[in-house]
Formats: sequence, structure tokens, C-alpha cells
Amino acid sequence: MRRLGANALCRKKLLLKKKPLLKKESQVKKFHHIGLVTDTQKPGEMYFESLKVWGTNPDADPNKIEWVRFSPDSPLAKTAVAKGPHVSWAVDDLDAEIAEIPGEDMVVGPLAVGEGIRIAYFWMDGALVEYLEIK
Repeated sequence: MRRLGANALCRKKLLLKKKPLLKKESQVKKFHHIGLVTDTQKPGEMYFESLKVWGTNPDADPNKIEWVRFSPDSPLAKTAVAKGPHVSWAVDDLDAEIAEIPGEDMVVGPLAVGEGIRIAYFWMDGALVEYLEIK
């Protein structure tokens, strides 16, 4: 009888499970940007009045960095979002993604940022993660 190594045994166990390894196409996440907090004005920043936040366009940065600066009276100013970096994933259906995450892991959201743009922030494996839906 042939013995299975640890990796082969793990693969076999995964194959025996009936759950698909990948999510449905509509729920695939795509890297969007890294968000870094700053207290200085950055070239090209835009003001998002509903959140009282300035932000740069990560598509204009070769490293996909979004610089964010918070007004002291921003509804996000006292949250983890304003305290440190985050990684952002573009998602097709924010509500479907939220449904799969335990409620206690949500930090902020969902929030409408602008026309057709919604975001939510979560703690995942010790990191702050943003899900971004653009319709």
C-alpha cells in the first residue's frame, strides 16, 4: 500500500470536500489599491464630501497607492480606517461579500462614496481590508 505524503494527503482531503475551491465568477475579488494615511496634501487629491476625506486616484499611481487624508470631523476619523494602511479589493457584489464575513469583523460600512461607488472595511487576519464596489 502506497503512503501519501503530507501535501498529497491535504490535497486528497480538499478534493473529498464537496465545497468548490473558488468562488463563483460574480464573487471574484481583484486587487485595486493600497491605501496609506497621510496628514499632508497630495497632488491630485479629490475631496469626498460625504466622508469628509481627501483621496488620490490609485489608478494614477504606478504602485496603485491611494493617499487618504481625513478631516477631523470626518465620520471615519476615529476609526481604524484613519489610523493605518489598508488593502483594497474590487468586488462585483458588495452585499454578497458582506454576507460571507462575520459581522464582528466589519469595521465600517457599507458606505456610499459617490455615484455607483460603495465601500466596506473589515479586519481579516490582522489586516484592514476594503471591499470596493463600482457599478
